[in-house]
Amino acid sequence: MRSLIFFFLSIGICQVSGKSISCKCAVSDQFSDGCSLDEDAAYGCQSDDESADLECDCSTCTCSKGIEEYLYQSFIESKLPFSASERAAIKGAIGVANETLEELNDLLDGIEKLLIRFVEYLKAFYKWIKSLFTGACTELRDKWEEAQKKIHATAEMLKNVESIRDSNKDLPADIMKTIEDKIEGLQRMEIEEKLMLKKIEKEMTLEEFECLKDSHCPFDANFPERIHCKSDCKCHECRNNEDCKRPKPKCNENDDEIMVCGDPHIKQTIRGTERRFCYNIYGAPDSTYLYLHDDDLDVRSTLISAIALDGELAKYVGSIQITKGRVVIRIDPYYVRVDDNGKVTKQKWKFGELKFDNGLGMVVFDSNTDLKVVLGDGKFIDVWRHERFMSFDITELSGLSNSATGIMASIGLNAVFKPSDGANETGTLIWQDVSIPLFKADRYCWKIKHIFKDQFRKLLDEFKVNEFANATVRGNADKEQ
Repeated sequence: MRSLIFFFLSIGICQVSGKSISCKCAVSDQFSDGCSLDEDAAYGCQSDDESADLECDCSTCTCSKGIEEYLYQSFIESKLPFSASERAAIKGAIGVANETLEELNDLLDGIEKLLIRFVEYLKAFYKWIKSLFTGACTELRDKWEEAQKKIHATAEMLKNVESIRDSNKDLPADIMKTIEDKIEGLQRMEIEEKLMLKKIEKEMTLEEFECLKDSHCPFDANFPERIHCKSDCKCHECRNNEDCKRPKPKCNENDDEIMVCGDPHIKQTIRGTERRFCYNIYGAPDSTYLYLHDDDLDVRSTLISAIALDGELAKYVGSIQITKGRVVIRIDPYYVRVDDNGKVTKQKWKFGELKFDNGLGMVVFDSNTDLKVVLGDGKFIDVWRHERFMSFDITELSGLSNSATGIMASIGLNAVFKPSDGANETGTLIWQDVSIPLFKADRYCWKIKHIFKDQFRKLLDEFKVNEFANATVRGNADKEQ
């Protein structure tokens, strides 16, 4: 268990027996942009130790050194409630008619109820925040939403009281002073609530959560399409199929448990089951893998290093090379180059098509982000690009020759699935004399259990090739031209 810095709170202003400093903090609608030192102190830092080194952190409205105290609470509790004499004076000065008397009473009662809820919320908030467990995403989101509701309720009440002031400019000075005190109390209450919201968002960063709301996304510049904050406090590309469109109409979970549009897995049938085996290729950055070689068809791709962290396996495609007879197609996130028996055509990603092999094959650009390579024998490969990498799917290939090689050929010809329970929820892939546990991801796919993915990756090393390095260099050169 890890708790936040212990925040000291008592009902009423904090009593400091040692050392204390005040921290001024301006709060506005742009509060998330930071704080300034040009308004009254909203909070302070204190310690029982007279020799303590205290520091305010105005970038987060917290104490970087010392225990925090809220300096507005005494003002709020003393100034915000309406006394019986204040109620009578305001009603007499405004001279409310019977039809508006009930409305005014509701407003005055509402302010007192708001104050009671505020004090109760403060006590509960700090009781919670002192015992917060690491990884409490759902609880953190609930607290964030609760704080937003408190801020909204206070803002609405503030607007109503300001309306009374603005519509009764000729009130006696003492009555106007009472109303202004209530407005200031509500303003300070709103500041305190925004400070609590700031602490919740600060806790989000300490927990290394990506988000609490959609506006926190995208979290990673490498994935600008991940704009939806879900209940796991991570940024996702989609929440359901309605967030996706063709050619990636389905919302699926990838190996990082992130919902993305389109299925990034290779899908192929295996012996022993009607459900397909769905998997990804992992390898060292800049490594190239042979997916399929059979007769005159050859498909291979290079994994991009720019996305992978140091020492981390890459799993995103940076370059694809498709060879069909005497035609060579090279694809990267910037250009498509078709070498048709010596005739080279290069095109940026844009709507249109490139024909090859005497019109029997073509590259069809459905948009500037997705294309389809149509081969003469009816086979096709879907490719879509992101800002710096690509994904692709190969249609199911039937009728492979016994001499076919590559990852897909080896699995298609040699791998066997064996169920391990009567409910058909788990099973085992037997490939290259190795048994790899699988689980049913959905009604279409078997996937590898996470702890066995490294075992599967080692089997893929057999299909690593080096000849594609020059094509990668050419793709990068295309980008620079």
